[in-house]
Amino acid sequence: MLFGEETSPGQAIISDNDPLTPDETVDLPPGLLNTSIAPLAVPQIGAGTVLGTDAQVRFLPETSISDYGSVSLFGLSVRHSLSQYIPLSPVNLAVQGTWQSLSLSGSDDSINSGEIVDASGWALNAQVSKSVPVAPITFYGGLQYEQFGVDVGYTFQTSAGTSTVSFEQDASNNVRALAGVSVTLAVIQLNVDYALASNNTVSAGVGITL
Repeated sequence: MLFGEETSPGQAIISDNDPLTPDETVDLPPGLLNTSIAPLAVPQIGAGTVLGTDAQVRFLPETSISDYGSVSLFGLSVRHSLSQYIPLSPVNLAVQGTWQSLSLSGSDDSINSGEIVDASGWALNAQVSKSVPVAPITFYGGLQYEQFGVDVGYTFQTSAGTSTVSFEQDASNNVRALAGVSVTLAVIQLNVDYALASNNTVSAGVGITL
């Protein structure tokens, strides 16, 4: 796997459940990068507002990362304002739906030259935000229902040849609550938020507003 301890986590026993074939003990492959963060710059284009609806598209074409392999990403988000139906609403209310997919592949000259990770997920959320009248600051929060799944398949070398690991996994978290703040400085927009879920996360971003 790409992320994880850079030393082997130990050994595993490989068995084909054939009593005539002895089990084999192999060293598990180490991770390539031990990190608690995973920064990724993804181009995003937004359009709106039409009848209180705007949309954003994220797209990263297949991009090589040194000798590790390549990554590609595609995402789509549509948001609709509910505040337009509430006269003199003190806050901005909206609902949003998103879908995103991510693919990781090995380098052409590696043992895993094809797709290693195929991940995708979707989410539905309700949002509330309030801008400060005398400053370029917006506070926001939301409640989200989400589903995420990943398919993993890779091959690693053993003393007897090669072995293949493949599995599917769905995220344990389905509901998250989020709160954050956004600051706009000329055309630069900065944001940071904190999410409460099965695994609490902090995220930050920077963008250009035209």
